[in-house]
Amino acid sequence: MIPIVSQESNAREASPRSNARSESASTTRHMESIHALCNEIDRPFEELAALYQWELARLTAIASVWDYLPVLVVKHVREIYRHR
Repeated sequence: MIPIVSQESNAREASPRSNARSESASTTRHMESIHALCNEIDRPFEELAALYQWELARLTAIASVWDYLPVLVVKHVREIYRHR
């Protein structure tokens, strides 16, 4: 399984248990997005996971709100494959 950049690293202070649940939910969302892209684009999981991770890290670095990052990352990955 690929490591997913934690979007919640800059989130408000919370208990360790709450952070673990939040990170787990975030990872699940990202994995579901990658699997959906695999079905849609018909490319290997590893290939799309690497590109998704790269794009997620790039957008996380400049984002001020992380709620829509999975949607934006999927959109960008689609655009990259559309232009290949």
